[in-house]
Amino acid sequence: MMLAIFNAAGLMSVSPTVCGLPCFAIRDIKEGLQMGQRSSQLPPELAELAVQTGLSSSDLRRWYKQFRKDCPSGKLGLPELTRLYSQLFPGGEAAEFAGRALRALDANGDGSVDFAELAGALGSASRAAGWERRLAWAFNVYDGDGDGFISRHEMLSMLQSVYRMMGWSEKNQKDKSTAGATSGGQGEEARCSCMTPEEVVSRLFEVADVDGDSRISLEEFTEAARNDPSILSLLQTEG
Repeated sequence: MMLAIFNAAGLMSVSPTVCGLPCFAIRDIKEGLQMGQRSSQLPPELAELAVQTGLSSSDLRRWYKQFRKDCPSGKLGLPELTRLYSQLFPGGEAAEFAGRALRALDANGDGSVDFAELAGALGSASRAAGWERRLAWAFNVYDGDGDGFISRHEMLSMLQSVYRMMGWSEKNQKDKSTAGATSGGQGEEARCSCMTPEEVVSRLFEVADVDGDSRISLEEFTEAARNDPSILSLLQTEG
């Protein structure tokens, strides 16, 4: 069930639409999370999280119970994250992406993710957070060094880690492209799904890098998504 929670945080895919953390919905956020009778009041720490994140009390209660069930220590480290992503993508290499997910979720930098940090990501990824906040969360995922800009290297490295986790190969993409052309799939979504990571990065920088400095600021990222919604399709990755 932790997979459903992580999908909700946008960390099962790459598109800013679900990330708010694109998204990457592989599984309905509420699937399998019915935990029986609910108490009438939240524990104080969860009530505070509800205020901070804007998430509903019922969702927080269910997710917290499942989190503690699957993670009795209350902390998710790199081994646990790698296992979770490996379960979802058994044919790929999940360790690198798990490390990037850890960096994005680990707000206090202690090398692990507790429930408060996960709830913060869920709050940023929810539709209630608003479009710009969700894009800002997606931007943070790609901004590997946290300097406020996405470089070509950062975006390429992130996309390559996602493609590898999903078992992507150049041959598979060529086969998919050929199949799409044969079936007449000429839409933007079909075209984007057949692009290599390098092609995706080139297209994104062509659209978003307005000042031509080979890096994308949050403002450029947000404006590009507002003016050209097709760039969100570029960040969606399908297996």
